[in-house]
Amino acid sequence: FLLKDVNEATVGANPNDPVGFLLLDTVDLTGFRDIEISLRIAAATDLEVGEDFVVFDYALDTDIGSGYTLFKSFQTNGISTNMEEDTDLNLAADDGGTVIGTNMLDFSFNLPSTADSIQLRMRGSNTVAVELFIIDQITISGINYPEIVNLFPASGTASINPTTPT
Repeated sequence: FLLKDVNEATVGANPNDPVGFLLLDTVDLTGFRDIEISLRIAAATDLEVGEDFVVFDYALDTDIGSGYTLFKSFQTNGISTNMEEDTDLNLAADDGGTVIGTNMLDFSFNLPSTADSIQLRMRGSNTVAVELFIIDQITISGINYPEIVNLFPASGTASINPTTPT
């Protein structure tokens, strides 16, 4: 995915001006736990101080379409034209945060809870046609835990009768 000049001056170019949105389809997580979201990101050319950003949010289950939680943020740092990781998620670049440059960098986030479905949203802004944010390989992964079968009922007895192979 490429985010480029989302607050274009052309009338009607972006109805959400000055922010561009990418809303991904809902993903079914039923049976999965230990969910991790990972992505690759790069930025090309000089960016405007304090104006350019890209952030990622997620919504779980009943919050899909209404309530989103910020999980990763990249902001220009207010001093130079670098974009940096916002490690404390206050929508401002952090001194010492990972600087995003022209090489793709990998980032991941562990989902703090379990859910049956998730939707990811990306929001970003850049103001000049030569400014680019490149996002690739957005991945949602987890461990598919098998259903637990209770062999011992709450009351009564349980027996297991092994059979001899023939």
